[in-house]
Amino acid sequence: MHRLITPDSIDEWATVEQEWQPWHEDRPELRARVIAPDGSVHWLDPKTIRDAPVAQLDSSIFSDARMIRAPLPAVSAGTVVEYEIVKRDTAPFFVSGEVRELTIAPELFLARPI
Repeated sequence: MHRLITPDSIDEWATVEQEWQPWHEDRPELRARVIAPDGSVHWLDPKTIRDAPVAQLDSSIFSDARMIRAPLPAVSAGTVVEYEIVKRDTAPFFVSGEVRELTIAPELFLARPI
């Protein structure tokens, strides 16, 4: 959950996205809501979610990586953005062991966690 406190934060937080790889993951599920300063609630419309291949930076590397993205509704300064991304593996990434994902984004300085 984040509160957008400045107009500069809107560009960074106006969408929700998640990369995934079909060879070992189901397509992620995105859910989000935006709470306006007046208390009105705007839910992410599932029809706005788009799925596309991830751009390849090197023509000698082939990947099935994909990205799902969606615009968040009614984002403005003072809104609270809540989102949930559900990821499910269909095959193990490694034969044994444990894999953890930690996302650290410099954009967090533009929004204040609640």
